[in-house]
Amino acid sequence: MSLVSVGNLYPFNHLKFQKKSRQLDDFARGDFVSIAGELANAYTNTRGMQERFVPLVERYVAELSGLYDAPVARTWSGADLSGVYAASDLDDAFGRVESVGRVQRTAVCLFLPDGLGKVRALVLRPWQLEVEHDDPLQSDDIQAATRITIQLPQQTAAGQVIHGDAVLTRSEAWRTLGGNRVGLYNADKSNPFPGGRYPLAVLRVTDPEPGRFFAPVNEPLLNLQVALCLQESDTEHLIRYQAYGQKVIEGATHAQAVDEVQVGPDKIMALVQSDPGGASPRLAIVGKDPPISQIVTWQESRIRLFASLLGISADAFLRVNTALTASARLFADQDRKKIRDKVRPKMAQFERAAARAVADVVNLTAAAPVNADAVSVVLRWADNVPSVDPLHDAQATNTRIEQGLTTAAEIIAEDKGITREAALELVRRNLAETRSLALPTAP
Repeated sequence: MSLVSVGNLYPFNHLKFQKKSRQLDDFARGDFVSIAGELANAYTNTRGMQERFVPLVERYVAELSGLYDAPVARTWSGADLSGVYAASDLDDAFGRVESVGRVQRTAVCLFLPDGLGKVRALVLRPWQLEVEHDDPLQSDDIQAATRITIQLPQQTAAGQVIHGDAVLTRSEAWRTLGGNRVGLYNADKSNPFPGGRYPLAVLRVTDPEPGRFFAPVNEPLLNLQVALCLQESDTEHLIRYQAYGQKVIEGATHAQAVDEVQVGPDKIMALVQSDPGGASPRLAIVGKDPPISQIVTWQESRIRLFASLLGISADAFLRVNTALTASARLFADQDRKKIRDKVRPKMAQFERAAARAVADVVNLTAAAPVNADAVSVVLRWADNVPSVDPLHDAQATNTRIEQGLTTAAEIIAEDKGITREAALELVRRNLAETRSLALPTAP
């Protein structure tokens, strides 16, 4: 987001950054309200263009996200928060954090109390946040911030949502509700956490510029999304006004009453020659076939270029009814998995910070508080990739078990997203049940 440097100053347009973040957030939710303004800016002299939408961002998120689609196995140390996580449905919230990170490249989760043994997770986008630091060298650490301002809904009027500020400092924690300040955690609007820390966890998919808190948003995705919507509207406008031939009268004179000429499949038309010495008037239909196929090909080429730069198959965005070999599907799944796996270390780091923040918030109402600094979690995500060759996969799994490269318990733990101990107990129970159902052999 840096512009041309002026000496040691690198200008940064914060409002433009927030606008891009908000626009990407809208597209990810399937809200295309900004396309009307984009059309007006791109086609200033054209009227009557219809808004047409292409859900590229939604498809992008659905294709690359999914770490939390299956249950996640967590191994706790210091304190077991699995009950709090289940009661608070944090897997769903963390799945939204992953999706936001794919698009915004920075996602922040704020944890609020939501009853005994429960928390409420608010997933925040960059356009909702302003993070201030005294030391720019610590700008990437949200716990080093001196003031955090968050835009949260404070009032609705006639269907319109009015946002207000929520402020977190070392000593304060409050938000605006109906024009009044109310405490986020305490009635006196104080920050109740040890050392004045913040109950926040941050996910960054890419690194920010030194001295800034937010990583750049996914601008290539935003540009392609806007371009495809504008192109769809432009193509439809082109077809509407160029697909039909234009009727003209060649050799018409001033006496030719064009408005009185009746055309149609059931009409008999007569063109009167008013000048005996002139050429006879003739009705013709002229037109130009718009290059629709070339436009469609160009659109598809842009999507394929975007997918190839991501390192995944373009078939994820341009699905066609053509037969693909098992090997081709396997390679496509492997490419997609590589892109997904890049965010796993970032999500593991986010979850470690989230566990401490959740423990801090739960301690506000817990009868027996835990040491939040000692809470740690290790994750195991399940990889639910559909098999393209089940028989071959089963044979390969049996070979790996026989060679001691893995065990049945480890495979079940990874597939079902459970702990190894629970998977081992499941294997024993399954084997015992299988033996009990075995038919006796004849002597």
